[in-house]
Amino acid sequence: MTPIAPRVTRRQLERIVRQWTRRLGLERWDVTLCWDEWDEEKQAHAYIWRSRDYDRAALYLNPAERLTWSELDAHRYVVHELLHLATREAESVLDLVKERLHPDAHAILEEAHRHELEGIVDRLAYRLVELAGVT
Repeated sequence: MTPIAPRVTRRQLERIVRQWTRRLGLERWDVTLCWDEWDEEKQAHAYIWRSRDYDRAALYLNPAERLTWSELDAHRYVVHELLHLATREAESVLDLVKERLHPDAHAILEEAHRHELEGIVDRLAYRLVELAGVT
């Protein structure tokens, strides 16, 4: 029988966020953890809001799910969201070309760019957590 992984606590989540903020070189960011606020339209474990011009962010943890997360889940989800802070400038490139492209072309480019960036962030998050030895 496979043992059930212990669930992560709020204190552990706070530690995980601090730890990965340092590991990813994001210490200058002011990251606020949002425990009970959630956009019901989001189909995600977590999501991050970030300021466009300032190093401020809000990390939202799905309150319906987070009580079921293992520590490994928590690391993966937190790292994934924090990596979006590191990609802010790459994501804002689309804003620079918006006025120069036909709206249909911009929509296609934006969708493809976001999809590919999301894939990169996800694969990188899983690999970083693995390399950190989190099990």
